[in-house]
Amino acid sequence: IETAARLAPREAEVGLEAGLIAALQGRDAAARQSWQSVLQIAPGSDAAKAAQSWLDRLGPDPAPSGR
Repeated sequence: IETAARLAPREAEVGLEAGLIAALQGRDAAARQSWQSVLQIAPGSDAAKAAQSWLDRLGPDPAPSGR
């Protein structure tokens, strides 16, 4: 997935998959960041809908940016 992200950094599906992999590894912050990028890259897309679903399952960010 790291190679895919380097080759196609603006592909929403790559960000979605990267988030899933990070979540499975217990890296919630990285997962959240990947899924947020999908929402920015492709708002309204199927990938964005899936990313939002995963974000909802993950729950609120315990340490929001700026703290």
